[in-house]
Amino acid sequence: MRPRFNFPSPSGTAFLLAGLALLAIFGAAPLKAQLAVELITEKREFVAYEPVRMQVSITNQSSNPILLGTPGGHLDSWLKIDVTTENGELLHPGRPAQQIDPTQIRPGQNIRVNFDLGLIAPVTRFGAYSVRAGVWTPPDSAYTQSNSVRINIVNARPIWSQAFGVPHGREGGGESRVAQILQYRGFDGGLLYYRLDDRRTGRVLTCFPIGPALEQREPSFALDGTANLHALFLTTPTFYRHLVFDPDGRITENRLYTEVANQRPRLAQDIDGSLLVQGGRPFDPEVARDARITVRRVSERPPGVAGPARRTPGALPDPANPATPLPQLDPLYEGIDP
Repeated sequence: MRPRFNFPSPSGTAFLLAGLALLAIFGAAPLKAQLAVELITEKREFVAYEPVRMQVSITNQSSNPILLGTPGGHLDSWLKIDVTTENGELLHPGRPAQQIDPTQIRPGQNIRVNFDLGLIAPVTRFGAYSVRAGVWTPPDSAYTQSNSVRINIVNARPIWSQAFGVPHGREGGGESRVAQILQYRGFDGGLLYYRLDDRRTGRVLTCFPIGPALEQREPSFALDGTANLHALFLTTPTFYRHLVFDPDGRITENRLYTEVANQRPRLAQDIDGSLLVQGGRPFDPEVARDARITVRRVSERPPGVAGPARRTPGALPDPANPATPLPQLDPLYEGIDP
């Protein structure tokens, strides 16, 4: 007796193929579907050469651990950053400045990678750029893409500039540099930037914002005898900010002043040639905070007068925000936050 074979009908074959296709689709990409990758930026407009700080947030939305591994070959990191110009030109895909080792994410865990886009791609030309992150997962052998973030590199107008020589005895002693103060006018008003260039090569050593400046008072800038730059400007209707930058562009002093009896703070030269602030009064946030939260006892109030509600120090509004640190020449933070 000849063997008997039961071949599926055409409709059964189509059903089987469709099932296999669905299995291939959903079986090949379970990690990509359960790995959430989000690209975050602190703002959308950056002055040329200032740090373009961004963050990649990665969340495991599955019930199983997910391995983030390196593709191998010349790729030494599981994270890539793609940058596209407004003309559609894809800049060379960049990697963070240091290698990121393979990492396993637990179910529900979120990790974050901070980076400076300016150290990855040449985003110094004025214009718009689209940025997207990709995370490589070995089981998928593919990148899970993030959302696309559009940023603009804009120009700022120089309002003060002076060349100086780095004092001998310091690193780079004898070099010639140019300190500049730039003004950027955005939707929220004027913002001042500090920029430091190497005069011989023209290379930008650093550039970062130093705070808002109101136009009601003309800002003052001057170099002292040790090549430290002093900046004094009205940063709120009540407060003046005094900053001192060393020859490397680091902020060494950050103080607030207020007017006293119509005497405005101003930069002046001391008898030894150093610069100082005359007029006004230094603002001590601790003294001001203690004075504002002090409430007199009920027995000290006149009869029938209700006392003000007690407020905690953490709830006090601070118009000058003096405790907020200003940007420094800190190195790029590159790592994973648990």
